[in-house]
Order: sequence, then structure tokens, then C-alpha cells
Amino acid sequence: MTPLEYPQDAGNSLTRDDLANQVKRVADEFDIRVLHSTTVKATAFDEESKLWDLQLLSGEDERAVSCKHVVLATGAGLQGPYVPDIPGIELYGGVNMHSVSYKSAKKLAGQGVKSVLVIGAANTAFDVIEDCHDAGLTTTMVQRSPTYVIPFDYILHPEGLGIFDYVPAEIGDAITQAGPLAVGGPILGAVHAKLAAAEPNRYAELTKAGFQVLDSTQADLLDHLVDRCGGHFVDIGSGVELLATKKVDVKAGVYPVSYTTNGVKLSDGSTVDADAIIWCTGFKDVDIRQDISEMLGDGAEAIRSKMDATWGVDSEGEIRGLWKRHEKVDNFWIFAGGTAQHRYYSKVVALQLKGALEGVLYEAYRDLPTGAQ
Repeated sequence: MTPLEYPQDAGNSLTRDDLANQVKRVADEFDIRVLHSTTVKATAFDEESKLWDLQLLSGEDERAVSCKHVVLATGAGLQGPYVPDIPGIELYGGVNMHSVSYKSAKKLAGQGVKSVLVIGAANTAFDVIEDCHDAGLTTTMVQRSPTYVIPFDYILHPEGLGIFDYVPAEIGDAITQAGPLAVGGPILGAVHAKLAAAEPNRYAELTKAGFQVLDSTQADLLDHLVDRCGGHFVDIGSGVELLATKKVDVKAGVYPVSYTTNGVKLSDGSTVDADAIIWCTGFKDVDIRQDISEMLGDGAEAIRSKMDATWGVDSEGEIRGLWKRHEKVDNFWIFAGGTAQHRYYSKVVALQLKGALEGVLYEAYRDLPTGAQ
């Protein structure tokens, strides 16, 4: 991201505080003005001046901003919480929330909650069941379909992201990020599949407890990250042990079909009661275009109609719409990805911005040439 490195005591698994402190450190070091609690009321692009005009709202204060380039860095796959629309919500009298609103199990316990139903079985759901169990709440997970589970030690293998333990970050970045995704993706998948094939019974006890597991011989990490923007579980923490020992119950292969007075009715006809329901069901769409109006306000639809699709894989095997100019929108950039991508692609975007501002960035390649050309 910048020459500023993370503290030496930061491990391979960065915490929330590690990330937040680093962002603050960068902002302080480079005197970046950060507007908190601010939304965009309206956005417009002047084709003649090639300038963006934005109206910002900070509380009750409104201000105008004019700039040559706009970088949208709200993340991919976070276009509004998704909660299945099932009947009977007015019947349920307990706490009912999507995981974006979840703060802590201790806070739920303070509200009198003693039992929790967690809908979902990917990374967020495992974080929630661990927190709820540790707080002494009776916890049940509903797993609607099989979950791809990848051990954290596979990710840290030297043939994968573990390369950073052996080479400097800039070399590791070049190895893991600079090559074509269509080439590097299958190579990484083959590494994970080899590791899983060597220990076919790693999740036997978890399967015996009723949880439906897909390992790396059956599913692929990059497919989940790029096509679904999630839906998998990185095995770190105590979640697997909690389910395997039945300290946390699991209802697998079923899904909620309606609310009841005390919980939900599942697709197999059974019911589950709980004082709180936490929907760890992800977000609406990985394509940023779907909720662009919520991000850029009035005028966003004119931008949306010209934007490239985002996330997923394009015809050349690369991630769509990120870190490069959009075909039909001038001076507009979208930034998203994980921490390794932040560090590498921030340089890619910054160099393009610098080139554009200096007038040395070549014109975007927008149209396929015809035979006459």
C-alpha cells in the first residue's frame, strides 16, 4: 500500500485493530484528509472540463468537491446485506439481525438472550458461533448447503501465500499478483488439492457431526473468492472443534422457510427456537453496479449505464472492472480486494493516476479494430 510496513509483531492473520491502525497511520503520515460519517448526495461528470463534481453530506453539513478522478473503494461483494424474504417475520418476538449489525455475544447476553440461531456456514457464521459459545449462549448453526473448508495452514503453504515467509514482500507480490489469474489460479488450486488429498480424513469428525464439508479436492479457493466473493470457511480458530464435539449444534442441508413465534421453521418441517437469529447470509451482489446509486447518489445511474461489470472473471481470465480504466467512463476507478491485493494494486492504480495527471498515460483501448483499420 505504501512504504510503511506493518509492525513486526503483526502476524500472518491481521486483526481488525491491525488493519485499522495501519490505515490511520498511513492517513497521518501522508496528511490524507479523511471525512467520517460522510455520504455522497450527487455525482456528475463534465465532459468538456473532464472534471467530477460531487455533493457530500457530513451530518447536516453539505459541501461541494471538484476533482479530476474518482476512485470508488467501497469493496466488492458488499452491495447491501442479503436476508432471505420468508413469511411470518411479524410473528417472531426475538432479536433478528443480519451479521453486519452484529456487535458481540456479550451485548446479546446483556439483552437477555440465552440462545442463538446462526443462519449460514461460511467465515462470518463461524466467527459468530465461536463468539456466542464463548459467551455461554446455546448456539445452533443452520447450514443450507455444503461448505468449502480450507485449513489456514494450506493458505500459508510455501507454494501459496506462505511464499511471503521466504521472500521480501515485493517479490511475493510479483509472484502471487502479477501473473495472469487464469494461470496462477489453477496452480494454486492444484497445490491445495494436493494437500487435501494427503489427508482425506482431516474433517471426518466434523462430517460425522453432520456438517457437510467440501475439501480442496472438491472445490477451489479462488473460485469462491472471485466468482462468489466468499461462501467458504478458512479453518482458523475453534469453530471446527465446536461443531465436531457438538458443543454447537448444526442443522445441515435445510433452510428456513418461515418464522415462528419463537424461531424458524426449516425446509424439512422441523422448527428451531432461539432468542436471537443472526443471518450470516452474505450480500446481495458482487457487481458494484447494482448499488451504485447508494454510493454516488443522484446522477449515479448515468455512470452505471457506462460502467464495466465488476468482480467475477472476464473473457481473458482476469477480475472484471477493477484497478483499470472502465471502457466507457473517463477518470473513474474501482478498487477492491484483499490485503495483498491492496498493497500491490494500489501501486498499479496510483501509477495510472499519476500518468493521467501528468498527461503521459496513453488513451484507453476501447474498441476492437475492424478489418479496414
